[in-house]
Amino acid sequence: MRVTAVRGHEIASDAFRDAASLAPTSLEQKVLFAKVCGEMIAAHEDLGALALAIAHRREGGILRNYLTYAPADIRRLFVAFNTMESIRTLLDLPNDETLAARLSQENRSVLEQSLNELGRAFKLAAENYLALDGKLVNTYNKIKHGFNLIQRIDLLISADSIDAEWRDQIHVLTGIRRDGRINFTSIERSVEMLESLINATKMCGLAWKEMASLVVWLIDHEVPLSDDGANVSAPTA
Repeated sequence: MRVTAVRGHEIASDAFRDAASLAPTSLEQKVLFAKVCGEMIAAHEDLGALALAIAHRREGGILRNYLTYAPADIRRLFVAFNTMESIRTLLDLPNDETLAARLSQENRSVLEQSLNELGRAFKLAAENYLALDGKLVNTYNKIKHGFNLIQRIDLLISADSIDAEWRDQIHVLTGIRRDGRINFTSIERSVEMLESLINATKMCGLAWKEMASLVVWLIDHEVPLSDDGANVSAPTA
């Protein structure tokens, strides 16, 4: 799991990027570009899901919680993180007294450094995920299921609402209102945006690996992760 969860989105994103560079038509390029965006969103959700599972590990274990999260829970988690002091608080890790009883000063320093690096990555992930508010999840769902690109956005909305560069953008249809107007998400189509999406995907993958490795490291050092002092299942399946 620490291999597939980390590399899965990265492999898919790289494959979509390579295919897009060879795509013979603008439509094919846009479809593949949107798929990269979908992988980026999914990578953020997977990272949030692992954090959520660790925080709720006492309720059935980490792996079970990781496999049963709801997308709405991820957004609430990222919002909550912005009000917390650290990633350690978010993950509900053992207190200083427990750590001091189980870890040497050197190992506590190693843990602190790991948490600081993980916290910085998680902060960026939270900012990315919350940037588009609820539209992000809806866009991801539409890219994965019921995927529709709008080729001629100029025929569906008023001229004063169209970006001058609309022909080079990717417009994902996300809904139709009762009055017939459409809801859509626009994605910039450029090399810079493509690399940005892929880099964000890889960042989430690396943070996921660091978070999973952190749990395994704590278990290996006999740091209790449950209230009764017994360790719960780690994401190592």
